[in-house]
Amino acid sequence: MKETSNAANIKDKNLEDIKVLISVSDAGKTVIDQNDSMTLQLDQIEETLNLLATHNMAKDAWIKATKKLFDEFTNLKKLAKDMKKEIGPLVATETQKNTNAINKLEEDLKIYS
Repeated sequence: MKETSNAANIKDKNLEDIKVLISVSDAGKTVIDQNDSMTLQLDQIEETLNLLATHNMAKDAWIKATKKLFDEFTNLKKLAKDMKKEIGPLVATETQKNTNAINKLEEDLKIYS
């Protein structure tokens, strides 16, 4: 989660560089795409620890670590959501630039056809 969080964090990054913009966008997309899977895994861990706790087999450190994971994942989802809002206009601008370039190339190719 820390790697994804670092990749999705836009502070001190030059978002005018297309490679940086793509990597940040991909990190946010990864969080969104993996949301259900990660939530399921965290819920499974929590339920397992609850079962172990009923039999006095769970350690407090495990429960605290699981709660920390839930908090980190919640913060990561919030970061991805905020990042998506902030880079949205930049992505739209780059998309428009690329669309215009593709259209121009297609028009140029029609000349040679």
